[in-house]
Amino acid sequence: MTPKEWLERGFKLNGEIEQLKIAKDKAKELSQDSGAQENESYREYCRLLFRQIDRLLQINKEVAEVISMLDDSLLRTILTARYINCSTWSTIAEDMDIDQRWLYRLHKKALDIVGAILIENEK
Repeated sequence: MTPKEWLERGFKLNGEIEQLKIAKDKAKELSQDSGAQENESYREYCRLLFRQIDRLLQINKEVAEVISMLDDSLLRTILTARYINCSTWSTIAEDMDIDQRWLYRLHKKALDIVGAILIENEK
């Protein structure tokens, strides 16, 4: 797995977490529509969803921990904006007031450092 793929796990999981929250809300509506007061099936379903959300949040935590190991604040900001906050490249460039091509170069530099960190952590 490349450093980018490793970081993208967090990026992709944010959408899944949001969908699980929506599923929980819909299950609550169905539970209430059926006249049952948060029956056992609903509670079991919620526990399942919360376990999935916890697993996904653990992966996001791992991504954030590796990002925090970078010495350069600018590179940490770029990776956090992209892989934790799921910002687009154009939004990141605008928010940081830098040229998007320069942002890509900085991102490449950050990925190289993340790759070295991941290799070191495997030892």
